[in-house]
Amino acid sequence: MTDYGPQVKPTRLYERTSKKTGNQYFTGRLGAAKIVVLKSKEVTDEGGAIWDVLLQEGSSEPKLVKTDAQEPLADTPTAPARYAPQRLEDDAIPF
Repeated sequence: MTDYGPQVKPTRLYERTSKKTGNQYFTGRLGAAKIVVLKSKEVTDEGGAIWDVLLQEGSSEPKLVKTDAQEPLADTPTAPARYAPQRLEDDAIPF
C-alpha cells in the first residue's frame, strides 16, 4: 500500500436518493456551509461521470429536535434540556 502521508478529514458526506427523481446525491456540512454534490449532465471525454460541488451558507442557529436520551443535555440558550442538534441525515438538502 502506498503511503499518502498525513490525512485530514474536513467533513463527511452522506449518500442520498431523491424521492422525486431517483437520482443519487451527497450531502453534508463544512463548518457553517451546507454542501450538496450532484451528478452533472456533462461527462468526461472518456465518458466518466462529473460531480458538481455546491455550497450554501447554513443557518447560524442549529436545528433542535427532541430526543429520547436518558440524560438531558445541559440547559443553554440554544440547546434546552432534552433537545439535541439535528443530525445531518435529517437535514433538508439539496437546497
